[in-house]
Amino acid sequence: MEASNVSGIMTKGLITISMDATLLEAKEIMENENIRHLPVVDDDNKLAGFITERDILMNISPRLGTISEKKEDRDTLGKKVHRVMTRNPITVTLDSDVADAAKILASKKISGIPVVDDKGVLMGIVTVIDILKYVAERG
Repeated sequence: MEASNVSGIMTKGLITISMDATLLEAKEIMENENIRHLPVVDDDNKLAGFITERDILMNISPRLGTISEKKEDRDTLGKKVHRVMTRNPITVTLDSDVADAAKILASKKISGIPVVDDKGVLMGIVTVIDILKYVAERG
């Protein structure tokens, strides 16, 4: 694989969420936008954390939407994102090599890495799909 920076393959124009949003809001965004990763940003668009579809599923009641659903189950959707998100997530920078990003994804068994600038401002995300497209185009 030839050397290339993640800035050339990352997904830009990301949908983000605030730390004070609820899991219901995060879940609805992910469902409506058909995404599995949601960067959590502060007021300056600096990356504060990262929440995934899996994080949400692990923190809401499995009884939601079933006949045995109760108020306590619905209340799990009201948890704040900051209680569930991954803080200080693994990141790469705009000039990080695609191969290095791929190695991180594989070694950490994660499916996406936020891309930040030197001030910690969120610039994009590199996912396994982005890496696969990159490899296929050079194939």
